[in-house]
Amino acid sequence: MASIESILQLIVDRPGLTANEIADEVDLVASDVQSRLVKHIESGKVKKDLKAVDGGRTVFTYFPGQSLIQEVDGVKRATTTSGKTGPKPQALPGAASDFTFGFFSNGTLSISKGSKEIRLTRAEASQMIDFLDAINIEKIAGA
Repeated sequence: MASIESILQLIVDRPGLTANEIADEVDLVASDVQSRLVKHIESGKVKKDLKAVDGGRTVFTYFPGQSLIQEVDGVKRATTTSGKTGPKPQALPGAASDFTFGFFSNGTLSISKGSKEIRLTRAEASQMIDFLDAINIEKIAGA
């Protein structure tokens, strides 16, 4: 039977999984995964979000909080969440408050806005970073 540590590690390694997907990976049923995560969700170590699936129904997806990432990996990742804690960062007019992105220790990049998410592999993230490095963002942003 899977330990909570293996479930939490999976959430850190592959953010955005559903309880069913986690259950398949660690050989549990989804209800066991959900019940084991309750205290970690309440403490803020794990965050959950709704995701629309086939048939118009929604399921929860699970993401690591920064404290869980530090606890599991011992490394603070470059993760930015707009408007969560501390002073609110300056945002461009019309910028969404539910926009988040994060680089993970395995080289992947996750970008999400609301219930939509894109995950880039290490190679795809590297390609995007090279592209961004090659453009003059100050000129484009009007700074």
